Amino acid sequence: MSAADKKRWYNKVRRRCQYYGLEIRYDGVPKNYRWVGIVHRTGYVLYADRAVDWRPLDINWRRIYEEMIKDYPRGGK
Repeated sequence: MSAADKKRWYNKVRRRCQYYGLEIRYDGVPKNYRWVGIVHRTGYVLYADRAVDWRPLDINWRRIYEEMIKDYPRGGK
């Protein structure tokens, strides 16, 4: 996935999180994240992506977004 695609899907996830009051949490240092999760206000982790080895996590924002739209549809205004 190209950097432009990652940015596009990250922005979709971020906007959906803002709309529903969810939080994006990271574990690790920038450029070397080990875990990223979408967390509900109550502290419950809804969606997560974890690194399984020593390499930095390659966050698949598209997969996270596609999981989110099942549980958090955007509804019309």
